[in-house]
Amino acid sequence: MVRRSRGAAALEFVLILPFLLLLMAGMVDGALFFSNAQRALLAASAGARAGATTEEQSPIDGSEIVNAATQAATDQLNRGAVVPALHSVRVEWLDRGGHTYVIVTVEVESQRLFPSLTPFPDRVSRRVAMMTVEQLP
Repeated sequence: MVRRSRGAAALEFVLILPFLLLLMAGMVDGALFFSNAQRALLAASAGARAGATTEEQSPIDGSEIVNAATQAATDQLNRGAVVPALHSVRVEWLDRGGHTYVIVTVEVESQRLFPSLTPFPDRVSRRVAMMTVEQLP
């Protein structure tokens, strides 16, 4: 007896297709998540670097450090083709033992195509701290 196998490939494709689409959705969301995490880290690093290299005229309030770090982090976030929809930049400065430390925290909302299908968090937060550069006379 000869068995017919017409349509077997199409049936197998239909059975496998949902799993392939789920796998592809996870790969796309994972790539978007890690891209947002990298962008937040680069922005926090740029802000901390700008704050650490800023010459503070009035070291009492640290406003120049905070402004320079916030501007640099925001500029870094706005570079590129896709700008994060929601983001926040928080800058702190600490004066400990004669050294000033700049701490920049950047939080970015993760852009996801399939939020109900993938386990990635909705927000990405990265924090970078740098010690300021002492200016020699």
